[in-house]
Amino acid sequence: MSSGNALLNIPSFPEASQLLGQDTWRAFKDCVELNVQVRGLKGYLDGSIPKPTSATYIYAAQTASLPDSQFPSPGEWTQCERMVASIIYLNCTDPISIGIKRDDAASKTWQYLVKKYESRDEQCIHIANTILREHRFNPDTTTMEEHEKKMKNLLKSLHNLGGTC
Repeated sequence: MSSGNALLNIPSFPEASQLLGQDTWRAFKDCVELNVQVRGLKGYLDGSIPKPTSATYIYAAQTASLPDSQFPSPGEWTQCERMVASIIYLNCTDPISIGIKRDDAASKTWQYLVKKYESRDEQCIHIANTILREHRFNPDTTTMEEHEKKMKNLLKSLHNLGGTC
């Protein structure tokens, strides 16, 4: 590894960017992708750097390869892959309830999360859209600031589901 300790520091995302569910997916996804990309580990996230086997890994390099090398040693591959898996797993507020396992490959976990949170559920989008459109301002029970905040939250919920307004 060329960057030593810098590569091994697992970032802790702000609470609003940790994966809790659909509402925090987009912020979580951005943080994961940026952190993985800046470390040169994107191939471990998308699965494009396959795990080398003793049969495919012939040359024992004298120096460590770069993190984004397409041909890392088996040890380097394991370290980089576990780094990406840790970035994902440790930034989920409750990984078990989300449905991810600590020992799964980073690319497997990432594909699962993308499929889970980016599949458009038309019924949920319709419900969120309806709730947003039916919400009305009542000056007797709420202030304009509270109403604006509620509308922004309802719009964010709709956008998080993949809907538009």
